[in-house]
Amino acid sequence: NLTKSSGAHDRAPQWSPDGKQIVSISDMSGEEGLYLVPQDGSSAPKALTKGNEMRLHHPVWSPDGKRVAYSDKEGRIYVVTVANGWQAEIANERNFQVTDYTWSPCGMWLAFSLSQPTSNNAIFLYGVEDGKTRQVSGFFDAPSSS
Repeated sequence: NLTKSSGAHDRAPQWSPDGKQIVSISDMSGEEGLYLVPQDGSSAPKALTKGNEMRLHHPVWSPDGKRVAYSDKEGRIYVVTVANGWQAEIANERNFQVTDYTWSPCGMWLAFSLSQPTSNNAIFLYGVEDGKTRQVSGFFDAPSSS
C-alpha cells in the first residue's frame, strides 16, 4: 500500500503533474484523508487533509500542481492547497455525489456541475484567486409558460 501502514486502505492514486508525488485517499488515521507520498517512496506519507468524516472521492491535481480537488459522499467539493493544507469547501451538491469536476489548463479555475431545482444541472466555475464560485450555465431552467 502507498502509505505503508498496516491495515490501511489506500485508493484512488493520482500522479502529480510533475511526476514527483502521488496523492491518494487513505484511512491510515482512522478516517479517510488525502495523503501525499513521494513517487520514489523516500519519505513517509504526509497528510494533506484532516478532520474528514465522510468517504472521499476522486482527487484531481490542478495542472500547476498547487492544488487538489476532491469530493465526499455527501456531495461536497473541496479544494486543498498542497503547500500549506489550506482547504475550502467550494460547493455542496445536496442530491448526490459529484465527481465531474475538472481543472482549467492554467489551474486557476475548477469547473463542475450541480443540480438545480428544475432537476437539470448547471455548470459552475470556482476561481482560486478570489475563492468565488460562479454559475455559468442553466440560467433559463424555469418552466416556460405557453
